[in-house]
Amino acid sequence: MGSYLKQCTKLDLQQNKVNEIPHCLLELPSISELNLSHNEIVEIPDVPEWSEIFLKLDLSFNQLKSLPYSAVAVNLKSMNISGYQFHTVPQCVCSFVSLTTLNIANNSKICMLPTELGRQRYLTNLNLDGLDNLKEPPKSVCKTTTDCVHYLYNQLQNSHGYFHMKLILVGKQAVGKSTIVARLRDHDINN
Repeated sequence: MGSYLKQCTKLDLQQNKVNEIPHCLLELPSISELNLSHNEIVEIPDVPEWSEIFLKLDLSFNQLKSLPYSAVAVNLKSMNISGYQFHTVPQCVCSFVSLTTLNIANNSKICMLPTELGRQRYLTNLNLDGLDNLKEPPKSVCKTTTDCVHYLYNQLQNSHGYFHMKLILVGKQAVGKSTIVARLRDHDINN
């Protein structure tokens, strides 16, 4: 499919009952706009780097549970991921540093925006309609996109790293849990 669409700049596949996206769609060399809204897509393929000239992506109203963690879209300007039941804003969205428009409306389970969205210095249009459970940032701050991004940026600047970890090993007896803990603590043990 990718070899037939090499010159394609805009592709509109909305309302076609599409349930799977081939990875080549995200890598098309000339694609700038891709509309996959109102389909039955369950998963976005894990493509490390999306097309360099990719500007607009509409994934609204599908059946996605998340987006690939490591996706990179250097020049993506507009993204629509409204109409889902995401519990959090997908992490990769925070790494799309060229975003000017982000629509995450109607994701009623999102109660907190990640502070990393504060790095979105070009973001001028953030749609939060239908995020009735949003507690952080406060609704008074979310009246304008600029105020919201500025608030998140300040939260990010005031955050501190936490360099402790708690490890809980669960399992049956005599399978090596104590041995692992001892080795992690640099204790010399016989077995």
